[in-house]
Amino acid sequence: MCSALFAQDPVKSLVDKLADSYLENGNGALVIGVKTNGVSRIYYYGKKASDKNVLPDSSDIFEIGGITETFTSIVLADKAMKGEMRIDGRLQDYLDANVPAVVYQPFICQPVDLGADPDYNSGDDYLRVKFKPIMCLPDSSYEPQPVLLCYLASHTSGIPDLPNNLHSKISDQPLSNYSKDDLYAFLKDYHIENPIGFDYRHSQLGIALLGQAISVRMQKEYETILTECILDSLGMGSSTISLSDEQKLKLLQGHNKKGVKAAASSFKAFAPVLGLHSTPEDMMKFLSANISISKDHISNVLDYTHNPRLKAKANDDTEIALGWKINSVNDQGMKMVWQSGMTNGFAAFVGFVETSHFGVFVLSSKAKSTDILGRELIKQIVANSN
Repeated sequence: MCSALFAQDPVKSLVDKLADSYLENGNGALVIGVKTNGVSRIYYYGKKASDKNVLPDSSDIFEIGGITETFTSIVLADKAMKGEMRIDGRLQDYLDANVPAVVYQPFICQPVDLGADPDYNSGDDYLRVKFKPIMCLPDSSYEPQPVLLCYLASHTSGIPDLPNNLHSKISDQPLSNYSKDDLYAFLKDYHIENPIGFDYRHSQLGIALLGQAISVRMQKEYETILTECILDSLGMGSSTISLSDEQKLKLLQGHNKKGVKAAASSFKAFAPVLGLHSTPEDMMKFLSANISISKDHISNVLDYTHNPRLKAKANDDTEIALGWKINSVNDQGMKMVWQSGMTNGFAAFVGFVETSHFGVFVLSSKAKSTDILGRELIKQIVANSN
């Protein structure tokens, strides 16, 4: 009966073809979820472990990497709609009182007057060096330009992608030991070099700061906030940052892009950026909520995050929303909202056409980008439906 149903499924042959191309007989599990016309389908490929020819299932756990930042932006939108935070609030207002938030303020650099003898004497006559020292101080006539929370969520803050004080000894996991104290130490020494504008510059560090700001304002751990206001609301009971002992047994073995086993990823201060785990079952719930026809508080929050805020580049049709990217699907103006992520051993994608109420998600236990697979699947579904 299942075979007969699959034979009648017009989407399955398309999904099969894209899945075969992605896996290329390599190690790893692949799950593709599709929701069209109110019908949810989940397809399973590959194998859970290299020594066991067993398909993944709906309760297996994957790392979803950068899609975590989408959830962080959704939390911000939720708190803003409830009046507990402001989308355009200053970062400084949401950090611990003794921690200075980064701002843009130009510096004025001038040579220092050394008087009649500008030579520097190091203490040894033969090491006398002529030089003109320069002193740079903030321009007190310029009002500092603060970083706003919406800048962090839309990657327009000018903050770099990663901090300059990483110290992990694990070469393939540079963020594993980066703590809140490290984050605050970075803030105390960093100055934004250029005026904050509307130029898109992806910043994992910016999302980490956003997660910290949410945690400080709500006086709870970030994971608790995420669970209470988003994951529980969507019924995503198997999605979490910190895995229980039972969940660790359900976490699939990850692989690097060459198919070699990779260790499970670990994050601290960057958990709001990359740290979420999820299952096919939960990702279908997330996808369904984003394209839901019926409206309630959580669907209104999700709708708000889908609104475009800026273009990524002048010569690119990619638009940036809160935690999402937006691209054209066809010449008729149809657009897809999407996000993707990758860790050392996993890759993930979720995308949808909101106006047509359909979408897809992809989960892979291999660190090979799923962007092309996910976006192509959406485009072909659209093309075949015309």
